[in-house]
Amino acid sequence: MENKVYKDLMRKICILACAASSLLAQEACLQGVPSHVSARYRGPEGIGYNRGYTTLEGFITPNWQRGFQPFLDVRGHMFDSGRAAANIGIGGRFSIFSDWALGGNLFYDFRDAKHLRSHQIGPGLELLSSMIDFRLNGYFPIAGVKKLDSLTFNQFSGFGNELIATRKFAGAPANLAFEVGAPLGPYLDPYLSIGSYYLFRRSVDNVGCAGVWGGIARLGLQVFDGITIGGEISYDGEYKTRGNGFISLSYPLGPNTIRRHGSRWKKWYQTPECNQRAISQRVMTKNVIRQEIIPLCTKTAEFQFNLDCVFADGNAPAGGDGTYASPFNDLNDAFAKAGVDGCVYLLGGTFTGNFNPSAQLLGSACEQVITVADGTTITLPPLTPGVYPVIENPGGFIFGTLGIGTISENLFVRGIEFGASLIDVTYIMLSPRRGNYSFSCNRHTGGGGAFFLVGLESILINDSEFNVFSPILGNIIQISNTLSTIITNSSFNPLNSFPLVLDFNTIAPGATIVLSNNVINNADDFTNFYRIVGEYSNLVFENNTINVGVDLFFQIESQGPSGTLTFKNNLFIDVDPGVDPVLQFRNTFGSDEIIFNKNIIQGNNTFD
Repeated sequence: MENKVYKDLMRKICILACAASSLLAQEACLQGVPSHVSARYRGPEGIGYNRGYTTLEGFITPNWQRGFQPFLDVRGHMFDSGRAAANIGIGGRFSIFSDWALGGNLFYDFRDAKHLRSHQIGPGLELLSSMIDFRLNGYFPIAGVKKLDSLTFNQFSGFGNELIATRKFAGAPANLAFEVGAPLGPYLDPYLSIGSYYLFRRSVDNVGCAGVWGGIARLGLQVFDGITIGGEISYDGEYKTRGNGFISLSYPLGPNTIRRHGSRWKKWYQTPECNQRAISQRVMTKNVIRQEIIPLCTKTAEFQFNLDCVFADGNAPAGGDGTYASPFNDLNDAFAKAGVDGCVYLLGGTFTGNFNPSAQLLGSACEQVITVADGTTITLPPLTPGVYPVIENPGGFIFGTLGIGTISENLFVRGIEFGASLIDVTYIMLSPRRGNYSFSCNRHTGGGGAFFLVGLESILINDSEFNVFSPILGNIIQISNTLSTIITNSSFNPLNSFPLVLDFNTIAPGATIVLSNNVINNADDFTNFYRIVGEYSNLVFENNTINVGVDLFFQIESQGPSGTLTFKNNLFIDVDPGVDPVLQFRNTFGSDEIIFNKNIIQGNNTFD
């Protein structure tokens, strides 16, 4: 009985001794660290990118020689242009037989490019060995996949109203790639891989790119322990031939970062068993080979359109047909052809008279958003930057008469100079109230008031210059019986005395008036800058600057129940030593609320 117990005990001791011996032998074969940090530069171009980039990579994996090898692979890239990209991947490899391993990985990729910020998911499969490797990688963008810019004006073709416009498309095509790689020999551990890939087509509105096959070859050389150089060359129907080279430095050293047949390898793995274990560990911890930069493709498509607008040029010869190639030189002819609701574009010159304009009157001095024949809009750049076509009428009003006339119910005027004569007045009177009117990017240089407007639904005056003089007792802007008035981003530079710059007398009950971001200069001869008489729902005066004082800046008189009166973030420069106030409120019925906030008043006077 005792002999049997003794034999069982000795057998267990032998088993434990053998296991311990095997474990010690395995641990003795572990040399270096497979986890490493690599710094790398690759350039000048590759599949879907045309700048070189610098990479900092961290490859983290356990330092063991077992049948399963998990890893984390993190890469950050910075292109020579300053744009960034990144990859974060996890994966694992399983030893299946001898020194063969089957692996899988999943990466998240990001790229910040000029035309697109793209995100993608990239799964991969690997069959690896010391003699040959097989890799299958997929790349599937999930955000920032494609973008189609708006139409951009290129040029007029020279035929009628035909113009050429372009649209730029940017896309991140999905990609499927297969590669086979193998070491070529002992000297410098050359590693060659070749493969093919397919870039799936990306498009928007028949503008797109990719949808092509390609091929790629890579070569790497382990010139020193921890130092690798190499390059790749590819060709496909989208990017054509692309080639690049790289240099990579890795630390700390391990079986996957030193030369397989170098002196360090021979020193670390002296026994056949350790050598075989190191070969297996090298297979299990190989670098993940994949396209680390999301490929982007761009296309510029060209389109031809006919502008739905009539052209006129005061400097053009007579006999034109109203096209860009052959404009009218008579503005009345242009308005007649366009009709009340049409569009007229002035290319230059001076036009004199009283006119009933079409719904859109555009000038070549400013950028214009214009409609082409199929209803699409295109932004035209200024065709004569800073040089305004001029409309004048020394004998009276430019637009309208002392009555209703035939003016369109909606009027948009942009890029025109009014004036350059004695008593130019832009006059519009509508009754009953109707119409939405917009005047922007215009210049007013004539005598008398620039606007006398009665009976509008709304008026917008924006981004305009008023360099006017007054030979008569007129106001620069006089508006009556209008529900909504907005005057913004404009400058007033009167050349001599005006009774008023802005006169709202009498405003419509419940009207809204907004004056913001305007500049008033040379105002010292005004009786008043600003007068409001009537009932208002909302009155806003903010972010304005008045540079020279007047006898009385503001005179506000409510003639019925009125709403909110707001003065905010204005600069009032009152240099007049007189006794008149800056602001005078004659609130017969009173306002619901008066807000006076963050204004700066320079001078002797304040407000009543």
